[in-house]
Amino acid sequence: MNTTHALLASFVVLLCVFEIRASYQVGLGIWDVTGPPAEVNMMGMGKSGQITNGIHFRLRSRAVIVVDNDSNTRLVYVTNNICMTYGGLVQNVTAKLQSKYGDLYGYENVMISGEHTHSGPAGFTYMSLYDVTSFGFHADNFATIVDGIVNAISMAHDNLQDGKILINNGTLVDSNLSRSAYSYTFNPQSEQDQ
Repeated sequence: MNTTHALLASFVVLLCVFEIRASYQVGLGIWDVTGPPAEVNMMGMGKSGQITNGIHFRLRSRAVIVVDNDSNTRLVYVTNNICMTYGGLVQNVTAKLQSKYGDLYGYENVMISGEHTHSGPAGFTYMSLYDVTSFGFHADNFATIVDGIVNAISMAHDNLQDGKILINNGTLVDSNLSRSAYSYTFNPQSEQDQ
C-alpha cells in the first residue's frame, strides 16, 4: 500500500471514529430576474433614450441562507443583477416570504442588495425621481424581480445542508479592472500606481 492509500485509509477510519457535525447549514439559490427584454428604459443612467432592445445576458438573483444549528438563527443574503434595491421590493419580497414560511424570514434577517448595474430594465422603484426616465412604473418588471428574489430564497431554503464558514485574509492581485479605463485616469496618481 503506497503512502497516499495509507493516508486515505487513515482518514476514512477517523471519519468513522469521530462524529463530525457542522455548526451551520448553508443553502444556495439562483433565479432569473431579467424582466422585459425590450422597449423599457435601462435603470440608473437617467437617459430617456437608453431603451432595452433584446437580451445580452440574463439578470440573476443569488441567495445564500446560513442557519446556526445551535440557535436556529438564520440569515439570508440576496444579491441581484439590478441597479439598486428599494423599499417596495423589500416589502413585497418579505410579504411573500412570510405568506410562505410564516415568521421564519422577515426584515430582521433578510438582506437584499443590488449590484448597481445600469444594464437592466427600470421602472421598479415606486419613486418618481428614478422612474421618470422609464416613463413610470413597470409592474411586469417589478413582479419579475420580486418573484425572482422569492424563488432564489426558496431554492436556497430547499437546499439547506451542513456547511462550514471559513474566513481568510489576503491580497487579491490582478483580480479586477476598472469598468472605464478613461475614468480611472481621474483617480489620484498614488491609486493608479498600485
